[in-house]
Amino acid sequence: GAPAGRALPLMVPGPRGASPEAASGGPPQARKRQRLTHLSPEEKALRRKLKNRVAAQTARDRKKARMSELEQQVVDLEEENQKLLLENQLLREKTHGLVVENQELRQRLGMDALVTEEEVETQT
Repeated sequence: GAPAGRALPLMVPGPRGASPEAASGGPPQARKRQRLTHLSPEEKALRRKLKNRVAAQTARDRKKARMSELEQQVVDLEEENQKLLLENQLLREKTHGLVVENQELRQRLGMDALVTEEEVETQT
């Protein structure tokens, strides 16, 4: 492991493009990577392990957020589906009522021999 009492530098990247040069209004310069030659192999391994742990947690957080988003989308779509099913049922009932009314009116007028396309479709 690392010697006791010695802090290990851990560079965690910030948001893209958020360099100190960009914030001060100066020309953006390519940041040089910090040299790690002064670190022992154990320190390098520990640093790599810590960076990997942070990256893994970030990936898990992104996955969890995406799952929550998808679960909400499922709830919304199921709700919309129920609304559309109800609307469809109401329209079918209304259509059936109008077909029945139409048939009654035709009978009153003595036109019950005429059959419309809508009536044929609802009878099948």
